[in-house]
Amino acid sequence: MLGKIFLKDSLFQIQKTKFIIVLIIFAVSLSNMYAGVYYSNGAGGGDWMTPGTWSPAGPPTCGDTIYIQDGDIVQVTSIIDYNNDCGGPPMFLEIYGTLQFDGGGSKLRLPGGSGIMVYAPNGLIEAIGSRSSNSKNIQIGATVVWDANDLPVGPGGGFGSPLGNELIYFKGEIINDFVELRWLVEGSFEGVFEVEKSYDNNSWVSVGTIDGLGMNASEYFIEDEKPKLNQTFYRLTYHALDGEISNLGVIVINNKVEGQLSFRIIPNPTEGKEIQIVVSSNHSEAVHAYVIDAFGHIFYTGELIVLEGDQIFTLRPNLDAFGLFYVNLRSSSISLTDKVIIHK
Repeated sequence: MLGKIFLKDSLFQIQKTKFIIVLIIFAVSLSNMYAGVYYSNGAGGGDWMTPGTWSPAGPPTCGDTIYIQDGDIVQVTSIIDYNNDCGGPPMFLEIYGTLQFDGGGSKLRLPGGSGIMVYAPNGLIEAIGSRSSNSKNIQIGATVVWDANDLPVGPGGGFGSPLGNELIYFKGEIINDFVELRWLVEGSFEGVFEVEKSYDNNSWVSVGTIDGLGMNASEYFIEDEKPKLNQTFYRLTYHALDGEISNLGVIVINNKVEGQLSFRIIPNPTEGKEIQIVVSSNHSEAVHAYVIDAFGHIFYTGELIVLEGDQIFTLRPNLDAFGLFYVNLRSSSISLTDKVIIHK
């Protein structure tokens, strides 16, 4: 009888253990599935690990997309090791303000496949105080992509290589009616490079692919033969032979022709539920304006009568939330999109 009771209890413990393991796996899956979006607080920033530095309250974790807003300084003052602590999906850091490394041992380690982009007009990565490369740096996967001995990184800069190889540069140039995209790598890249483009930094289409040469230092180029008269994002990715896909970097090309329509958002980020835009044109036409979110939901639509010169328009979208939105202007000849961050 005692043997039967013991066996029954043992089976119960095994089933209980299995149930706990399933719960843990399920919890990890949920954490990967529901990656969040974090914004710096819009009130000057603060220490990365302080919850109040972020909205919603942080700090961020693996898989999140992070926006440091213009005017905010987010400081890294210790070792923040996402690569080893959670070993999770990539993180993407969009810097419109300042990412600042202060104090010995201030390191930011992101999981492989993560990306960092610095945006105009005021985006910046910098180190203050001691400039020892061993004490302050950024690491993606197993690669240190920036340290305190390097120059500060301004608008247009970025990183995104978790490989044991190095991307030296990725740049684009408008030549006649084409956009020529060039990049130089150092190391053994034997897989496939792919260049993609996007008009909203969200939805991407392929421009072309090219096989890696596997040499120590190699330059590659691809032409976009059908660029739009617009701000276009170009992303360089690497498809390794083992199937891993890595984001190496993103650049922005402004392909504007004299006499075409253009606009900018002032200020950006903005507060409240009004968006002001400055529209520039050398001709008159009717333009349709839209405010949409990342899922394509429309929160504003209206017609703007654009005259020659610069004009300021105020858009009043019907918003029930704050965060990242897109402003789109369309006419019979052009479609322009820019993103805006709206907070309380």
